[in-house]
Amino acid sequence: MPSPAGLFDEESRLKAIAAKACAENVDGLLDSLSGVLEPGQEPMVRQKLEMMPVSFRLVYVEAMLGNSLASSVKAFCSECCGYDRESTGSCVCKGCPHWPYRPYQK
Repeated sequence: MPSPAGLFDEESRLKAIAAKACAENVDGLLDSLSGVLEPGQEPMVRQKLEMMPVSFRLVYVEAMLGNSLASSVKAFCSECCGYDRESTGSCVCKGCPHWPYRPYQK
C-alpha cells in the first residue's frame, strides 16, 4: 500500500497534468472569461494567451477574473519581464508600483 506521501505525490502529479491540459486549451480558457471580458476584448486576450508560455496562462486567467490581486501582480510582472522568473524576481525597475510586490523575489 502506498504511503500517504506517495498518494499526495500522485495526486499532485495528476492535478498538474490536468492544469497543463486546461492551460493548453485557449478556447476553454476564453470560455472561463466569457462573463468578464468587455465587447471586443476577446481577440486581444486570445492573442496574449496564444503568445505566452502555457505555464503562465492559468495565472493570467485568474488575474483577468479579478479574484486575486497576487495573480494580477504576478501576471503583470511576468509579462513585463518576458515570462522569465529569474528576471521577474531580480527586476530593477524600482519606479514600478508593483516592484515591492513582484513575484519570485529572493
